[in-house]
Amino acid sequence: MRYVITLFLLTATADRTSDRNALLAADRALAITSAAFTDSAAYLHPGAPLIRGARNISAFLAGDTSMRNVVRTPAYADVSSDGTLGYTYGWTRSTGERGKYLACWRKLSEGWRVSAYARSKPVPSQAKLPWHLGGAGARK
Repeated sequence: MRYVITLFLLTATADRTSDRNALLAADRALAITSAAFTDSAAYLHPGAPLIRGARNISAFLAGDTSMRNVVRTPAYADVSSDGTLGYTYGWTRSTGERGKYLACWRKLSEGWRVSAYARSKPVPSQAKLPWHLGGAGARK
């Protein structure tokens, strides 16, 4: 009986790892454009009102020059046990600035799509990271 339970737990963990990796790959592959968002998505940009819908988000991004040179680096992903919802977070970097982002994803027939996205206000790259963002031993 122990072997059956152990095998089940290992299979469940392997499946979630595969799902996490697929979501991270989607995050890396999809640019933050209207193609990445669901029709009912919400986008929270520093200093802007909440924007809803892929078409409105696309129009906002097309007019926002601050997003043109932003490089996103996903750091982590997790996926629901049924494999239909997930989130990623990571870092943004542009010339002389850096920030953070959080994306909530929904798995649709065409693949993973963003249902909510928020990013932090960029700070100068020379600024020190808070201790909880700098990793172990960064608090001094």
